[in-house]
Amino acid sequence: MMGFKPGLYWRLCWKFVSPVFLLFVVIASTLTSGGLKYDDYIFPYWANLLGWGVAMSSMLFVPFYAIYKFFSVPGTFKEKIAYCITPEHEHHMVASGNVRQFKLRHWLAI
Repeated sequence: MMGFKPGLYWRLCWKFVSPVFLLFVVIASTLTSGGLKYDDYIFPYWANLLGWGVAMSSMLFVPFYAIYKFFSVPGTFKEKIAYCITPEHEHHMVASGNVRQFKLRHWLAI
C-alpha cells in the first residue's frame, strides 16, 4: 500500500500490540463504566444503554459479518475457515488445497 515494507516496529504494532491494546480498552471500558452524570444531573439508565448501543453498533458489525461470511461460503468447516481468512483474489488457492494461512510460518512472519 505504501510502496515499501514498513519497519519491524510498525509491523509488530499493527499485528500484535494494537489489536491487543484496543481489545483491552474496549473490554475495560465496558466493565468499569458507571452511570453518567453532568454536574448534579444523573442521566437515566435508558440513556446510558442508548449511548452504549450507539458506541457498540459500529464495532459489532465486524463479528456479525464474520459469522455471516462463515455460514454463507460452501464447504467443510476447515474450508469455510480457509475461505474466511483468505483474501478473495486467492480463493482459487483454497480450492486447490494450498492455504498458506494454515501454516505457522505465515502467522509468525513479521
